[in-house]
Amino acid sequence: MVVRIFICVILLVMAHQLFGQERPEENAIIQPSEKRMNQYVGIQINQLIRNILTFGGTSTPVTNPYLLTYSLNSKATGLGFSMGIGGSSVQTKTTDNFITTTSKVSDYALRGGIEGKKYISRRWMMSFSWDLLTEGNKSVVTSDNGGNGNQTITSKVNKFGTGPRGGLSFQFHEKMLVGTEASYYFKWSDQTTTIKPNNGGGTNPNNSQKLQQFQFSLPAVIFLVMKF
Repeated sequence: MVVRIFICVILLVMAHQLFGQERPEENAIIQPSEKRMNQYVGIQINQLIRNILTFGGTSTPVTNPYLLTYSLNSKATGLGFSMGIGGSSVQTKTTDNFITTTSKVSDYALRGGIEGKKYISRRWMMSFSWDLLTEGNKSVVTSDNGGNGNQTITSKVNKFGTGPRGGLSFQFHEKMLVGTEASYYFKWSDQTTTIKPNNGGGTNPNNSQKLQQFQFSLPAVIFLVMKF
């Protein structure tokens, strides 16, 4: 508790120093000079915020898989290209008196598209883009009981999609922004499950299905963005 209070005090002091800087003119657009393009590199900070601040209750998990973002936009028009990437790989192992279970789950997400950015005030900037995306998930679960019942279950999900995405950012420093985004993606997915006995005998049943998903993602994710 004391550590969290100390961290919050430090953040408040830093924020005071940042906002204490000289502001631009009333209708000025914050732009670096002598450059044709602006670069933006963002990182998702939801987990950091949850670790520092606890508001009580049960928080809604963030489903945005893009941990890192990058965009390159024209200084004159605001048009450019943006992309996002994310991925993880987690392996676990559990053992009881009879069965040892090893699980490995890997996933990735990649998107890219045409984007436009525009300042709507001295500090606020909005963006809009149309993205193409691909996502994948693979789960391999191996059960070992020392007998003939050993098996490996492999599940794969591959997704492809497209759709619009909008964002809103607040520029609190010449080179730093904090923002969020919402998207409305349509996805096609191919799911496959394979069961393979480890002893080489038996059958290998496969289950494959194709699904469609049209989902709106709320602006629950928070990005810390550095501007170059």
